[in-house]
Amino acid sequence: LNIVEETIPQNILPIEEGDISQKEESILEEESILEETNESVQRDQIILTLDQKEALVNGVPYTLNTPPIAIEGRTYLPLRFVVEQVLHAQLIWQPENETITISKDDKQIIVVIGKNVALVNGEEIQLDTPPVIKAGSTLLPVRFISEQFNIDISYDKNKKKITLVGPSKGLNTKP
Repeated sequence: LNIVEETIPQNILPIEEGDISQKEESILEEESILEETNESVQRDQIILTLDQKEALVNGVPYTLNTPPIAIEGRTYLPLRFVVEQVLHAQLIWQPENETITISKDDKQIIVVIGKNVALVNGEEIQLDTPPVIKAGSTLLPVRFISEQFNIDISYDKNKKKITLVGPSKGLNTKP
């Protein structure tokens, strides 16, 4: 039976109780929990530029039918793109009365082109500006759609870049 005596190099000190601050201990606990659950919340990130048809969807290039635009200081986004790529929701267009219905989970939103009122689960909500049609696409004010579906938005004024971070798609279990 060989017994090897373990020695600690001089430049490494043993950690004893009280050596780790509460903040460091909290960080270590959070890292441990993350490693144990091995899960993270998935959210889509979309990067758009005013007046440009090119966008990035989770880092992948995407060409829009109609670019985001600014009208009288309000930013408008192509509705179908936002609904499909960010919200992963259903969109129904009724051309006879220019009505759009957006459905996701337990929320239904109805907007009418040129009208400043939307129906959200049957309740009237006032819009700052109405939806419009440009180049055959419906554009909706970004503020309304972001508030209704918890989309985080940031805007870089110098680069005219709009970044959308979609609502949670649930937990992503990593292998």
